[in-house]
Amino acid sequence: MLNNISRAYIVSAWIGLVAVLGATAVAAGAHLSVGIGLLCLVVAVLPPAVLMLLWHGTPAASMKDLLYAPGAVARAPGREGRR
Repeated sequence: MLNNISRAYIVSAWIGLVAVLGATAVAAGAHLSVGIGLLCLVVAVLPPAVLMLLWHGTPAASMKDLLYAPGAVARAPGREGRR
């Protein structure tokens, strides 16, 4: 299910969620100062930045992919010449 989600979609959803929560808090009467605004900015930007740094384009090959790939020959170690 999560294999088809793009990074851009997750980042935009996160920033949208933080914006909606911030607007709801201001509408409810929360006091907004410069420090709180900077904290909200860090909360909105830091997780997507970490996501972009850690999420690579292609996943690493699993052991199943290495063993059962088309053209791969499965042999026991030390038995290359025997039949």
